[in-house]
Amino acid sequence: MNKKKIPPRNKTLKKNLFTNQPPKQKLQKCLSTHIAHVIGWLTDNMSMNFQPLFLLISMVFFAWQAVGHSEDNSDLLQMFVRNQFEDNLNKQEKIQLAKFLLVNGDLNRAKYHLNTLFDLGYNGELIKRRYLSYIAFVEDDFDTIINQPTSDFLFYPQVCNLTVLSYLMKGDSNQTKREFTNCKIRTSFYNKDNYFWLNNLIKVQDNISKLKSNNEENNSTKNIQHVLTPKDYTELLTYMDSVNSALLWLKLGLYTGLHNEIINLLPNLSEEVYESYRFREIMALIYFRNKDHTNAKKFIEDVDTANAHNILAGIYLKQNKTELAFAEYKLALLKKHNSRNALEKIIPLSYILSDYTLGLDYVNQLEFTGVNQSTLSILRSIFLLRNKNYLEAWKALAHFDLTSTTHIPDKVFQIKNFLSIFLNYPDEIERYSNYACNQFDGISCWVQTQLLIWPDVSKHFKRKSDQGLKPLFTSENIIVPWEIKNIKEDLIVDQENLEQLDEIQDINNEIAKNIF
Repeated sequence: MNKKKIPPRNKTLKKNLFTNQPPKQKLQKCLSTHIAHVIGWLTDNMSMNFQPLFLLISMVFFAWQAVGHSEDNSDLLQMFVRNQFEDNLNKQEKIQLAKFLLVNGDLNRAKYHLNTLFDLGYNGELIKRRYLSYIAFVEDDFDTIINQPTSDFLFYPQVCNLTVLSYLMKGDSNQTKREFTNCKIRTSFYNKDNYFWLNNLIKVQDNISKLKSNNEENNSTKNIQHVLTPKDYTELLTYMDSVNSALLWLKLGLYTGLHNEIINLLPNLSEEVYESYRFREIMALIYFRNKDHTNAKKFIEDVDTANAHNILAGIYLKQNKTELAFAEYKLALLKKHNSRNALEKIIPLSYILSDYTLGLDYVNQLEFTGVNQSTLSILRSIFLLRNKNYLEAWKALAHFDLTSTTHIPDKVFQIKNFLSIFLNYPDEIERYSNYACNQFDGISCWVQTQLLIWPDVSKHFKRKSDQGLKPLFTSENIIVPWEIKNIKEDLIVDQENLEQLDEIQDINNEIAKNIF
């Protein structure tokens, strides 16, 4: 990139400065004007590398002091230089943070930080616009990329590939090819693989369009997936002139579902390709998808990368070797701490293996991978709950707005119902058990019935003593035969006495009749 030259100072101004003034004042005014001129130009044309700016202004500042300029102006310039440098450094840090968030998939936060950056200068604005274009593409906002101005000579080559892909994703074949032609003119100097990937993606899109035009879209998924014929794919081997081109060839076959063709054509690849760990990772993935776990393990048995450990963990999961899979995912995270694939697998494994403390750490790591914040809060509260840290679990769910219950997952009400019992929040028990019961959670409905019986439900739930008589019929009592014994009846009133009383009663009744 050509550096811009500082425009020359106004000669008339220079002449006036040196008219009828002592030599020292002439030099001071000359430096003052030059410094203001340089700083103004740098502010408008600075790049994102601010070290040269700081060094240049520092050099001018020391020259300013060397000629004995007044102390007040010296302090003013020093303050200006410091503020300008700190402002530029803050902008650079924000750009770096936005890039970190973008790479880790946290698009909303990356977009927020980028949109708060202003006065970046020309080169800084190029970086900002390019990052926003990446975000728009990932969010399927293809119109934003297509409609942005392309007249900027330096900006267009940085985003023209995204523009081509945007037209491709919208299915506009003619405009895709037209834009691709323009993009090749501007970027051919930097391209090293003869646009292998883009060329073949366009070819795949053309084949899909032909299938649809022939009313074959209702065919089986297998036929639609093989939009690149094995014959065409085999012919692409002639373009393999490096390891990188071979990797692109493999990825294209993986993308179009030609797993078996790749395996059959492996002998045609050079030995140099087999030495690439990236090649072995892709081959392991292909064999894994073909359910050939033995060959998949052979390709990555000596590869120590995050992808290799993720594939091995997937193999162990298929074999129900949970602890080995857990260990492989831990190794993958040691190699790449923000591997979303590993994090999303190791968190449920941590729960299954009851390693709740480690699981909570992985949930916190997942925060920087673009996962929905509501999902993170629920996961965090579950692991805190299992660690019996009830108050922190309650706080983790505090941000859910209960005024709009339709957007809150059922699990939130169930967890809060459980936590309110253990934290002894009577009003919250009634509130959340009611919410959860209305969403057909049986346990919460049972809690509602207990609220009608017990004045303080939470105390009864937390009691550890015997809460009642042991049941007569238990699983053990039912399967053990009972000894049958004669039941002895206690004699309360003798039967003879009852008969005598009856006879006396009859005699009395007869006497009464005769008298009356």
